[in-house]
Amino acid sequence: MHRSQDSGRNKGLSFSEEERRAEGVVGVLPPRVVRIGEQVAMGLNMLRAKPNDFERENFLTSLWQSEKIVFFKLILENLEETMTIIYTPTVGQACYNMELVITHPRGLWVSIRDKGSVREVLDSWPHRDVGVIVVTDGERILGVGDLGA
Repeated sequence: MHRSQDSGRNKGLSFSEEERRAEGVVGVLPPRVVRIGEQVAMGLNMLRAKPNDFERENFLTSLWQSEKIVFFKLILENLEETMTIIYTPTVGQACYNMELVITHPRGLWVSIRDKGSVREVLDSWPHRDVGVIVVTDGERILGVGDLGA
């Protein structure tokens, strides 16, 4: 998998011509190089054009799934504006409407059905460099429940 397909290392359109050659993605990305700052500005304009916080949260989730570098820069540079979208109360609304928004499940689920095969489940996780683990019983998160877990 090259970096343009890895959301954690994907810089979107800001890969230089040299990086595109080195990564083998010449022709996979449009030819124009767009710096990260420009992508953040475009993302912020798209975010602000959404009609409500629910749609803004969906947009940010999609950005997070595809281009984490741009996502985090947009969030950090606009923290006051984006915090209520990525946290409460909007994320609660997104949880209640999960069936309308979930496109790529995030995380690793270990259920009672995995009794006796937890190692197999853990080995399914594609990333080896794990810095944080959050464990939940599937009951409550932000007071609205894990909804669907």
